[in-house]
This record gives sequence, C-alpha cells and structure tokens, in this order.
Amino acid sequence: MHTNYKKKITILFSFGMSLEIWNKKKILKREVDYYKKFFDHNLSCQFITFGTEKDLSFKKELGEIKVFPLFGSFKKNIISKFLIIFIIPLILKNFIKNTNIIKTHQISSGLLAILIKMFFKKKIICRAGWEPTFDYKLWNISFIKYLLYCFNSYISYKFCNKIIVTTSEIKNFIIKKYQIHSKKISIIPNSVDTKKFKKIADQNNFKFISVSRFVEQKNLFKLIDVANKSNIELDILGDGPLKKNLISYIKQTGSTVRLLEPVDYDQIPRILSNYNSFISCSKVEGSPKAILEAMSCELTVFTLSSNGISNLIINNDTGFVANDVDSLIEIINSNGKKLDRLNLIGKNAREFIKQNFSLEKCIELESKIYNEL
Repeated sequence: MHTNYKKKITILFSFGMSLEIWNKKKILKREVDYYKKFFDHNLSCQFITFGTEKDLSFKKELGEIKVFPLFGSFKKNIISKFLIIFIIPLILKNFIKNTNIIKTHQISSGLLAILIKMFFKKKIICRAGWEPTFDYKLWNISFIKYLLYCFNSYISYKFCNKIIVTTSEIKNFIIKKYQIHSKKISIIPNSVDTKKFKKIADQNNFKFISVSRFVEQKNLFKLIDVANKSNIELDILGDGPLKKNLISYIKQTGSTVRLLEPVDYDQIPRILSNYNSFISCSKVEGSPKAILEAMSCELTVFTLSSNGISNLIINNDTGFVANDVDSLIEIINSNGKKLDRLNLIGKNAREFIKQNFSLEKCIELESKIYNEL
C-alpha cells in the first residue's frame, strides 16, 4: 500500500460516463490501468463518475482508486442528469476535501469542473482527448449541440488552470478559436502499454483488421467498399448502432468482410497478432487508440488522410496515408506481395510508438504537470 502522496488527483469523468459503461465498452481495464500508474509517481487518484451504485462494484478492478458515483444515492434519469450540476456542492464536499487537483477525463465535464473550482477553490485541469467543436460536422454534431459545446469549451478553457490535449492539431485549434495562450496548453498523447501491445507471433499474410465503433464518423461503409475493390481479407472488430446496417450492406454487396464481436482489452494484442495490416477510413479522430495499439503490435497501417490520423503516420516509413479512396486502393494493391517491406514498416511503427506514445512517457509528462501546478 502506498502512503504519503505528494498530491491527490480527482478524475471527473466525461459527462454521463460511468465505470459501468466503461465495462460494457470493454475499455475499463485500459482506462483504469492508466490511472493506477499515478500511484507509482507519488500521486494518489480517485474518480467521480456519472454512474449509479453499480460503480461501487468494481473495487477489485480499481485497486487503491476510490470512486464516488454521483447517482449512487438517487435515481439517474434525464432530469437528474442535468440537475446534478446544482447539487454538486452538497454531495461532493467530503470526497474532494483533501484533493489538490481535479482533472476532467474529457472536456464534456469541463463546465462542471469550473463550478467545483468556484465552490471548493480547487485547481482544475481540463483534458481534451478530442474537441467536439473542431470539425463538429464530421462528428455528426447538430448545430444546437455545437453551440452548447462552444459555451462549455469556452468557459472550461478560460477558467481552468491548465489544459491537456492529445494532438498539436487540437492545441492550435483551441489557441485560435478560444484565444487561449499556448503556454496554458500541454500536449500529452493517448498512451499505449507497449509491454502489453506487442507482436506475439510473425504473420506472413496480407490480412487486414480494423478496430472500431460502428458509428457514422468511422466511415465503415466506405471501408467495406475499399475491401471489396482491393479484394483484401478484412475483419472489423467492434460494435455500435450501425451494426445491423453494416451486416445488411455486407450481404447486399456480396462482401467477404467479417464483423467480429468485441473482446476483453487483454485479448486485443493476441487478436491483432493474427494480422499484419490495419486499415482505417475514419472521417475524423481525436487521437485514435486503436491505431496506436495496432502500430505498437507492428501492424502496418493503411489509412485515409484525416484530422487526428495523418500526424501519426510517416508515409512509407511507419505506414501509408492516402488522400482519397482510389489512392488508398492503389497503395494496398501495390504492397500486397511486399511482405518483407510491410514487416519493416511494422517494426518502424512500433519504434515510433515506443518513442512517442508509451504509457511510461505519458504518465511522466502528466505527473510533471501536477507537480508544477
């Protein structure tokens, strides 16, 4: 058991998010493992979630991390989900009494964090793993929601003590749109546990995988078209609201693309090791963990150019980036028989991840911010 921490950090979950939802999305272990590392850097950590009492059942997974579910003592519904903002001072006082810094897991809870700052005089770090007002149309965000997000982002960035973003693209956008000084913003990319995400076995094949939520932003129908036209073997691992539509489209087009059921986080490196290539046609990303993890497992990434992805790939060195579908198909076809070259690119990709996105490096950067704040 660790003791005598320099600082206590409270993580405020994304608006509406809970441990229960993380568990259903099979990302609980990945997200919690990151915060467990805080204790190795002389920082303690606790969670405030938008969950119910069910979030208290994950003690085994959390270890030393304490959790306060905002809806642990009263029913969660559409009305209470928003009224919670006004009763925060009443229910959080004891839980965050000794907290030094409150960090939002995502910017969606930024406004609530600022209210906490006002009531409890705590220092606030707003993290934007993605920024919903940046290319909001590509995220399928309505104009009304966009305006609400603008208000949330403006207040959050103006009144927090520090901002963490995952990419230089997001940082530059915030500086320009919200008139924030660059010194207030630090870049800490999404991290990869490179000790866990590594190639388990060599695969001398030209098989493709994509790991994705089945949502419009991921452009999966276009991805199926690319697979059909380039005649590649493709499996898509994931789930989401478009699943039935995707199944119908696969049947309609006579495609051989397979949809794979989601697996537990620990199984993903083993799954990835059955392939030598990863493909994405996503319209926009924040900092895509699926691509980072694939690169760490030495898969060669083939992708369309888009915000959040292009800056991850050094063309012909750590992967392939195409400006349009026809170019992507051409790149795929021209590399189908060059397995030695693909294996070399995969190795380059892993080295790139180890140098820039390793879990240890990202935790070190973040702990430094806490100690300086």
